[in-house]
Amino acid sequence: MQTGGVRVRSRIVEKPVEETIRLREERVNIERNKVNRPASDADFNNFEGTIEVEEHAEVPVVSKEATVVEEVGVNKSVNEREETIRDNVRRQDVEVEDLSSGKRKNDL
Repeated sequence: MQTGGVRVRSRIVEKPVEETIRLREERVNIERNKVNRPASDADFNNFEGTIEVEEHAEVPVVSKEATVVEEVGVNKSVNEREETIRDNVRRQDVEVEDLSSGKRKNDL
């Protein structure tokens, strides 16, 4: 006789997540200032050749990793007990008589 039970179901639940992050981005700016002065030797020696300035920007990188956060175990415990049961039982006895000998047989 079944006296109870349990059903365990598993399902996937998705939930949107949002996080604000700070990203750094570089921009090269060129400033030109008008001046009116005679050139010195330092002015001629300051800039000769090529100057390169690179711009860099951070980009968000999103990665996901499956993580086990809980384990579920299902088990049963079994107990034994003794119980005394009282009730009435019935039995039908059949008596057979052999008509030729007149003897009774009760072993049927």
